[in-house]
Amino acid sequence: MNDLTPRGRAAALLAAVLALVSIVALGSGAEHRVVLATPAEGSAQFEPLQKEPEVSMEPDLVPSDQPEPEQLKQTTLSASIMTLLMVGGAAGLLLLIVWILRRAAQLRTRTTPSAPEVDAEAQLSAQEAEEALTAARERLETGMDVRDAVVTSWQTLEAMIAETGVRRTESQTTREYVVTVLGGLALDTDTIGRFADLYRRALFDANPLTDADLDQGRELLEDLTTQIRELRQEATR
Repeated sequence: MNDLTPRGRAAALLAAVLALVSIVALGSGAEHRVVLATPAEGSAQFEPLQKEPEVSMEPDLVPSDQPEPEQLKQTTLSASIMTLLMVGGAAGLLLLIVWILRRAAQLRTRTTPSAPEVDAEAQLSAQEAEEALTAARERLETGMDVRDAVVTSWQTLEAMIAETGVRRTESQTTREYVVTVLGGLALDTDTIGRFADLYRRALFDANPLTDADLDQGRELLEDLTTQIRELRQEATR
């Protein structure tokens, strides 16, 4: 029950309502079916002319098939009671389903762990940026396919930035996230964007990347690493 979603709860409630309507309809149909047809009063019955039977002095002992008025009342009353019982049972079932759904929602609210708090003021330090860029540069030297090397390099860069506590917002793309974070350290955003374009080509371009593309990736990351080292040296002066 703890896995029920709002859509699942709505579907269960709708099914219960439909079941209730069906039960009431069946009960009403059963009540109508128990009414026995009786000949209309005053209706004329025509029979072929026959010779009048001789009057017998013996009493007529043939039982009549027509129900007595009291029997009709009892049958109708029994059908009404049965209908009320079915409606009451369906209503009770519906209340039980509603209670179970509410209880499941309460339990899920209590047991769902709260999301970890994110420090909105967290920023990437120059040292952390240099370490991320160095690790990304090393991923280009693994000897794997150029496409895979570029993808792994970018994902390493992004992952190491995220590990520092700087989170990507829901509205940010991967490119915007990395460019924004590294650009906040006064790194050249054009250089970061060119490496992001190389990563995009590795993911979506049908044409394979070449060794020239791999060399370009190395140069871009080396350029960014040099920039961040110069910034660190200026900060220590």
